Amino acid sequence: MRSLIVVAALAAIARAHVGSFVKGMYCRNGGADYDEPNSNNEVKPIYDQNLENFMFNQAQNCLNDPPPEGEIADLPAGGVIDIELATNRGCTTFSFGGQYATKYIDGSTVDYPMTGMTLTVSRTPTCTRRTNDIHDVTFDNLVVFSVLPKYTSFHPRRARLGSTVRVQYEIPADMPPVPERRLHLRRTLLDLLFTPNMLTYRAQWLWVPNGCGTPNEYMDGFKCRVTNATGTKQLGAPQPPVYCGEDAAPYETSVPAPEAMVVWGQDPSINNVVVPANSGVSPGYNERSGFEPGAQNDIFTGGDITW
Repeated sequence: MRSLIVVAALAAIARAHVGSFVKGMYCRNGGADYDEPNSNNEVKPIYDQNLENFMFNQAQNCLNDPPPEGEIADLPAGGVIDIELATNRGCTTFSFGGQYATKYIDGSTVDYPMTGMTLTVSRTPTCTRRTNDIHDVTFDNLVVFSVLPKYTSFHPRRARLGSTVRVQYEIPADMPPVPERRLHLRRTLLDLLFTPNMLTYRAQWLWVPNGCGTPNEYMDGFKCRVTNATGTKQLGAPQPPVYCGEDAAPYETSVPAPEAMVVWGQDPSINNVVVPANSGVSPGYNERSGFEPGAQNDIFTGGDITW
């Protein structure tokens, strides 16, 4: 198992631009040479972009705004990771000492359901050459490995004003260890640092709002590592999701796990999901596309890991 971790999300209800905030994140500062505590660069949506601009939201030049040296998020195998969702960095614990971060994304106490947010991991079994080029990453090997449980608090009306909500993603217990070496993985990222029982990756958080006008998508990158890893099976080959909602064609059925990430509303050359025309719906990380909430423990369908 050699892979790139990615975080993905889809909200069922949303009327504001929202991004993820977590240790090791790219695009936090608003630029490469300064630190803007109210930055919202990574919150800006992606629409009708080619692959280069789509990946890691390079349309906002996010790859040139990396995290501080040595900062990284932990993904504990069998545990959870906390991620802040917000409309602006100033409303998170990453600015102003967290004084403007509240329990709800809008600062109110009204619950609106936010569902189907996911984490994904990529399957890249072939090791090739070393590289320092993050632009080598593509999306066609990404596997969803966690879906946020339903009914996470979210209030769309006042989210425009800015605030934050914390969500938890479950990490599959079978995330495997990787031997100590420094490798480039085909179709993944740059030099990945591998240490015993710990994986160091780049990651992404993605969000596709459902039925909210322009088919925006969001992609936020961050560095992360899997800890407490003891799994021995490789990830299976991912299949593009298939929309199988009630208004889908009768022959369309969801594909089994492992499933790839959703790419939708971008340049037609990279889109991988189709929904009924003029339906007002979006493809999502939920039952309509074959995803169940929680850790996706059935994605390790490959053979035994060999080093």
